[in-house]
Amino acid sequence: MLSSKLDSAQLAKNIGARLRAARELTNLTQTEAAKRLGYQNSSKLSKIENGSDTRSVPLPLIFKAAKLY
Repeated sequence: MLSSKLDSAQLAKNIGARLRAARELTNLTQTEAAKRLGYQNSSKLSKIENGSDTRSVPLPLIFKAAKLY
C-alpha cells in the first residue's frame, strides 16, 4: 500500500510539473490560468503545479488545461 501511495504522489508531481510547463509555454500567468480554469485564485493551481497537493489532480482540470494550453 505504501508503494501505491508513493506512486500516486509521484504521478501527481509529474502531472503538476507538466501542467506548469504547458502554462509557461502559453505565456499565461498562474493567476490568469487559474481564473480561466475556474478557480477564484491561484492557490489550488499553485499547489497542483508545485506537487505540494499530492492527494490527486482533478481529472476535469487536466481536460480544461489541455484545451486552454
